[in-house]
Amino acid sequence: MLERLEESFERISRFTADIAHDLRTPVNNIRGEAEVALARARTVDEYRNLLESSLEEAVRLSETPAARARVAAV
Repeated sequence: MLERLEESFERISRFTADIAHDLRTPVNNIRGEAEVALARARTVDEYRNLLESSLEEAVRLSETPAARARVAAV
């Protein structure tokens, strides 16, 4: 029984570390893109590209926890 508890704890720890990484990466990407965008004036197209990229990261960010939860439930 103790062995099963240890295995469960290890799985939870891995899951938590994976979620933290999966969330940190898109957040850092969005932050970096915003910093680049604000560093100097840009054209409308450059701003559009930065916003599109940030939106992709935000979508990825919003989908990550749900995808991880589905995998963990299996």
